[in-house]
Amino acid sequence: MAATCITHPGRSASRYVLTRTRQHQELDLDNVALYGGKGGGKIVADEADRTPTVRVSFDLTGITVHDIDINIAGFDKLSGTGDVSVNLAATGKNAHDLVASLDGSGRINFTNGTIGSAGPTALMKIGPVIGDAATRHEIEYRSLSASATIVRGVLHNNDLKLVGPWLSATGSGTLDLGPRQIDYLWEPEIAGIGTARIAITGNWDNPQYKVQSVTITKDLVLPRGLKLR
Repeated sequence: MAATCITHPGRSASRYVLTRTRQHQELDLDNVALYGGKGGGKIVADEADRTPTVRVSFDLTGITVHDIDINIAGFDKLSGTGDVSVNLAATGKNAHDLVASLDGSGRINFTNGTIGSAGPTALMKIGPVIGDAATRHEIEYRSLSASATIVRGVLHNNDLKLVGPWLSATGSGTLDLGPRQIDYLWEPEIAGIGTARIAITGNWDNPQYKVQSVTITKDLVLPRGLKLR
């Protein structure tokens, strides 16, 4: 077994250790600087058994991201500062099998950012507050958090929480990662206006939106801080 250690000098040295044999590769990352924050983790690829296994785990803290592509259910970009943690494992000889067998967990906790929503989807419609203007919407948030478990390629989330100056929301449901299917309940609240329950189903690149209920609590006025671009 061969091991290679690379250390970057400094007050807080980053360290990369790569361990390899013919059937096993392991990369250990310690105190790595990334996206303005730091973190560590491990990537393991094991081909000792008939079916290869891949394991990935990492924790990042204090990172800052700008317009990261997410492209799920009308949300296309994410920006903000915060922490990300992932612990995943999969087996398979190709990408399809790896995704179908994926198990693990993850969490995010971000502050002071935005989520871009491409197009006038039903996610942003509570009565005529937003309307049908074909514009790009951007949701500002003060905090955004969620955790998830993944079982055999299906991601389960029940605690998404977004808090913003004019729009807050909670969410729960599943994402089937292989066929890219979504079954999710999105519950937005526009400050001083009202709330809604919106079911999102189908292919997450082009899902169906069904407004299950709308509650108007005040005369409809465009909320202060709403940005349309």
